[in-house]
Amino acid sequence: MDLPRPACLHKEGLQKHETHVALDFLPPYCPQPNPVERVWKLLRRICLHNEHFSDLMEVVAAVEPQLDAWSHPNDALRKLCDTFG
Repeated sequence: MDLPRPACLHKEGLQKHETHVALDFLPPYCPQPNPVERVWKLLRRICLHNEHFSDLMEVVAAVEPQLDAWSHPNDALRKLCDTFG
């Protein structure tokens, strides 16, 4: 017995309920032009790499000092967020 592919199921469901469903198409994911992606990558490397955290509060405690340090203007963030350089 051949089962329908998941995309076919979605298409049939959308056609069935098209008066109640609207699709919003999103652009493809592209982290390169988004400066915050570079900031998160550095934050993970500095604060979270090779560490085990048993709960969210430990993660917060690990990243808070770095975020506090970055709350003032600094060259590290300026370089990460410079989209033209």
